[in-house]
Amino acid sequence: MAKIDLRLVAALLAIVFPATGYAQEPSAHALARQDLEAKIHYCKDCHGQSGQGFSGAHPIPRLAGQTIAYLKGKFQVITEHKEDNPTAETFMAPVLGSVDPIITEGVASHFSTLNPPPASDGPQELVTAGKKIYEEGILDANVPACAACHGPDAKGVDQNPRLAGQVYRYTLNVLMNWHKAHAKNPPAEGPLAGKSANAHSLTQPQVEAVAAFLSHQK
Repeated sequence: MAKIDLRLVAALLAIVFPATGYAQEPSAHALARQDLEAKIHYCKDCHGQSGQGFSGAHPIPRLAGQTIAYLKGKFQVITEHKEDNPTAETFMAPVLGSVDPIITEGVASHFSTLNPPPASDGPQELVTAGKKIYEEGILDANVPACAACHGPDAKGVDQNPRLAGQVYRYTLNVLMNWHKAHAKNPPAEGPLAGKSANAHSLTQPQVEAVAAFLSHQK
């Protein structure tokens, strides 16, 4: 079971409660620390103790190793009700929208430090084809290499999310439903910007291959 990095908690709380004020407000410091720990544990109830995510009828994404910038952007999209996701609306928006931004940053920072094994649940026979698409793109379909935005190791760059090790069915669902979800209102900024034109140009077999490859990446 992954443990919360108390050094990280202390560092974040020091920003909110400087040393000069800590003696006067020890209870506030303790409550903020407890709140951060509670929110992290709440997230782990669904996303796993190591943030590894889960496959199944309703796959839950991996948060482990995700970039802080992407997670913070995603949290904002959810709290502003800009994502058509009933699960996020029910379980995440009320929790994320009710805390100080320093707490949500602490949650993002914690999950970014975790490094469980990859999901490795995609069909192995599709990995080679998926790797080629990820690294080279598809010239005839005007699809650039995924690596150009997500990095050669698929570990993400700033607001472009980490894809390595992600749950196969989660990646598959996101890419297959991207056009339907964003065609009317393509995101102009934030962690979702710039993806709709690429993702829906892939055929289903190509999406399956990319998702399979990513699920096995460490």
